[in-house]
Formats: sequence, C-alpha cells, structure tokens
Amino acid sequence: MTIPRPRVPIRFESVEKMLNGHDLRSLIVPVADGLRKFDELGDEMGSSLLGSFLILRGETGSGKTTLLHTLGLFRKDVQTVSIGRDEPIRDTLQDLEPCSGAMRVVVIESREALGDASQIELESAILAINVFVRSKAGERTVVVWPCNSDPIAAKLAGVAQQVGGDALLGVESPVFRYAGPPQGEYLRIARQTIATFNAGASLADLGISENRAVELADKAVTIGEFLKLLQHEERRNRESLAVRLEAREQCRMWVVVIAKNDPEADVGVLTRGQYSTANIERLMAATDANIVKDLKQHPERLGLLGTAFDAKILFMPALTAIEVVHDYALPPVREELESHGFTVPGVTNGKERLMGSELASALQGEPVGPLKRGPKPRPERLAPFDALAATARTNDVALNATLGLALRDCELIQEFTTEVDLGGGLSRKSDLVCDPNGDPVRLEIMWRSETSRSEIANYVLTKLYQYGKAIGFL
Repeated sequence: MTIPRPRVPIRFESVEKMLNGHDLRSLIVPVADGLRKFDELGDEMGSSLLGSFLILRGETGSGKTTLLHTLGLFRKDVQTVSIGRDEPIRDTLQDLEPCSGAMRVVVIESREALGDASQIELESAILAINVFVRSKAGERTVVVWPCNSDPIAAKLAGVAQQVGGDALLGVESPVFRYAGPPQGEYLRIARQTIATFNAGASLADLGISENRAVELADKAVTIGEFLKLLQHEERRNRESLAVRLEAREQCRMWVVVIAKNDPEADVGVLTRGQYSTANIERLMAATDANIVKDLKQHPERLGLLGTAFDAKILFMPALTAIEVVHDYALPPVREELESHGFTVPGVTNGKERLMGSELASALQGEPVGPLKRGPKPRPERLAPFDALAATARTNDVALNATLGLALRDCELIQEFTTEVDLGGGLSRKSDLVCDPNGDPVRLEIMWRSETSRSEIANYVLTKLYQYGKAIGFL
C-alpha cells in the first residue's frame, strides 16, 4: 500500500479538469483590482461603442487565467472565450459574432513567450485585433493578451502603439499589472482548494501545520507559488513517513463503532467524504482527553498518519451486530452469550444485514451510501445487545472472531486473525486483521452499551497514536 497523494491543483486548467460538479465560486476569491479594471473597460466601451485591447502583465502563478475565466462569476452577462496557441488570431476574430451579453473577453492563450514570433507576425496579430475591436462584432469585447515578463509586455505595447495608438491602448498605462489575490487570502484559498478536491481534507491531512503554512505563505510571491510550495512540503512529509513504513506491514486502520444507542450521527460528524475517512480536525475538537493534549502539539503528524493508514470510522447498527452474532456465533460463544441472557426472537438474517453495512461497502472499496431513513428498532429488538456488551467487557475476542467468521462467509475477506500485535515494542494488539485482496486491514471494534462523540474521538485518536508509536513516527 502506498501513501495516497492528495490533489493540489496549481493552475486554473487543472482546477477545471478536476471540478466534477464542485462549485467553482467557492474556490475563487474576487480580486478587486482586476474586477475594477474590467468595470472601467466596460464603461469605456459603452461610451465609445468600440471594443478594447488589454495587455495583462502578471507573474506566473498570479492567477491571470483564473481572473479572465471567472469574470462571469462576479459580473453579470460576461462571457470568456479563448484563442488557443494553434488557432490563427485573425481568422478566429473574424469568425466571432457580435457580443450578445454585457461584455465578452477574448483571451489570446499560451503566447507569453514571443521570442519565436517575428516582428511581422506580431504586427499582423495586433493589426487583426485593432480591426476587430473597431468592427461591429468587436463592440463590448475586450481582447486580452496575458504575458509574464516586462520585456514581452513592452514589446506588445510598442507594436500596439504603432498600429493603433491611444485608440487601441487607451490613454492610461498601456500595460495593466495584475498581482493576483492578496497574500492574506493565500491560506483560505489553499484550505478550500485542498478540502474541495480531497474529500474535505485539511492542511493537517497533508502533514502541514498551521505555523508551517503561514511561513510558506510569507515566502510566496503568488498564489500559484504558494500552492506549489505546499505540494513540495506535502511530498517531503509523505516521503519521510514512507521511509518509516517501508520495513513495516503496509496496512489500513478502520474503527468499527457498535453501540446500543446507534451513534450514526456522531460517526458522520467525525468523518469526511463518501468513504468515511476519519476527520482529524473534528476528532481533535471533539475530546479533551489527556492523549489529545499531547497530540494537539503536532496535529499535522497525526493527519498524515491518518492518511497513510487510510483511517476510517465505520458505523454498524446494533441490530446488525445482534443478528450477525446470533447467526454466526460458535457454540462456546453462544453459551457465554446465553449466560448473559442473549435471546433473539423471530427470524434473523445476519448475512443480509452485514452486506448492507458500511463495513461491507468499505471492504469492497465502495463509497458509503446515503443514510437509510426509517423507524428506529423497537426496544425489545435491541434488548439482546445488553448481552453482547456484557460479553465484550470480558471476552471481546470471541465477538470479534464471530464478526470475522461472518465477513468470511460473505466473501468480504478471505482470512482473518484476532489479537495481532502492533509491533514497535507496544503491548497493544489489533482486534481483527483481515486480508481482503492481499491488502491488510486492521479492524478495531468498539463495542459499547452506549457511546458518545467524545468517546469515539478519544478511541480513534488513541488507536492512531498507538499505530504512530509502533512505526516510530510519533
């Protein structure tokens, strides 16, 4: 098992590819200077009934492309179209129909490096732009040529001045310098980007502390550079942990919560995404147990550890556990359960219930489905769980083994072992180690009469702490 690499897109094109239904508005910070410039151009075009040409100078990673392609999020009836690197500028402009909205932005894409363009080619392109912005089709259209260096911007401005003069460039500075979002917004943008494309993950899940993120933000000149620095930091942290894991068993750690009060909502709060991934930040906030006081000193290490071990928190209904144990318990276990008053009236179908559980979905690599709404089980149907809880207090190994038998019968796993040492000199053992498809999963089964969000959080964090100590990472 390799440590999964998070997705941290640093260019707008990558963001577009990865959106997959996400709301772009939640990721984009409106930059006042950029929006104000286009407001001014729109006002001028409304007065002159002509289009406009803009040389947009910004550092690589400043967000020029983002600004140009998201204007429509912040200004009504604004459309952005592109002229790609391989598309002829003159012919593409001639094919455009008149603008049907409040404003159209035509972006001359991927031509920041003009060293390959001859003076004649450049003059031809600027001449075509000049003709277009004066035409009927060019009204209310801004043709934008992004560039990332002063020499290129100056070269463009010089040719534009010769071809169209102030009528093309305007009377203000011929080059608009764009700095992108302010540095104070870098962290917010990064947090939202990481969360959006990584099922709600945080900086801590990348192994990056808040203080370290602030240091990196202070170093970065642009938002693109900051995201790139985060990428490098995450990779360094991941490789450091990978070294620790090389000589160890590569496994996953999943906590299965089973309690009579069915704390489904609490498990939901403590997880993120459709695969029930443990939410480290919420786990830390949910409990003030002594172990958390130590862990809060380095939450980023715990977050990276959770990512490495694919830490999940899975809910199993009490009624499912009752019927699974009833149908699969071996005679010695059944005798012990009956000594605690374990009787289950009526027909049971433990296999069907287990196959519909979050644990079954996880073992099959499937997302956890939506919560099934319906009436809660009657108290008498949950009464047998008291015997399970009583047995778990003295012999949880037997109950865990019963669950293992059921998982094997459902062909969710091939083999299982109970009470497997964590290693690293620790006396703690994993409740159940399964080997689905050759990729070990260590199941930690949390049997409780009743439990709470705080208790679940403390249990999961304690397990992660023990796993981290076992590999020498904590």
